[in-house]
Amino acid sequence: MAQLGAPSTTAKMACPNLKHMGSLVKSAGTRTTKAGQRRDYRCRAVGFEPHKFSVVIDVPDEPVAVRGVPPRCPVHASAATISRWGSYGALADGVRRQRYRCEPTEPAERAHYPTGVHFFTPPLPREHVHFGGSHCEDCGERLGVHRGDLVVARTQTWNLRIVAQGLFRVAFGEPYGAVGRWAWEVTGRQRTRPAKLSAA
Repeated sequence: MAQLGAPSTTAKMACPNLKHMGSLVKSAGTRTTKAGQRRDYRCRAVGFEPHKFSVVIDVPDEPVAVRGVPPRCPVHASAATISRWGSYGALADGVRRQRYRCEPTEPAERAHYPTGVHFFTPPLPREHVHFGGSHCEDCGERLGVHRGDLVVARTQTWNLRIVAQGLFRVAFGEPYGAVGRWAWEVTGRQRTRPAKLSAA
C-alpha cells in the first residue's frame, strides 16, 4: 500500500477542554513570544465550535514576569473591577509602587467619583509589621541533626531561615529587589530557570 505523504514529526496533542476528548487536533504552526516558543493547535470537536489553543514548547533561560491577581480595593472589596494603572517611585532608590484603578460595579458607588473611578496603592507588607505582638515558639525549637532545614511551604525550595532573614531585611527598609538578590547570592542559585519542555 502506498504511503500518502511524509509522516508528521509533530507529536499528537489532546485538547485541554475535557468535553472535547477524542476531537481532531491539528498543528497550526509555531510562534515565538516573550514567554517562549509556542505551538498552536486547532481543535475540531463534534458538536462544538472549532477553536485554537497553544502549548509552550521552549522557555527562554531568563526570568519571565508572572502576572498575579490584582489586590482587592480597600473601599469596594470584590464589588469592583481592578486593573493596573502605572507605577511611581524613584528609580534610583529601586522602589517602585504599583498603582491600581478601581471601577465600582454599582452605579451609586461610581457616582461618588467625578470620573466614575478612583485609584489606590496597596500598602507595603513592611507597613503591617508589629513588634512584640506575638511570639513564635517554633522559631526557638532545636532541630535534630537528621532533620535538615525547614522549607517555607510544601512546594517551595527556599528554606525557612533565608525567608525569615529576608522578611527581616524588608521590614527594616531594604528594597525588595536588593533582598531578592541577597537571597540568590547567599544560596548560590543562578538567576535563570531551566527550560521546561512539554510533551509536544
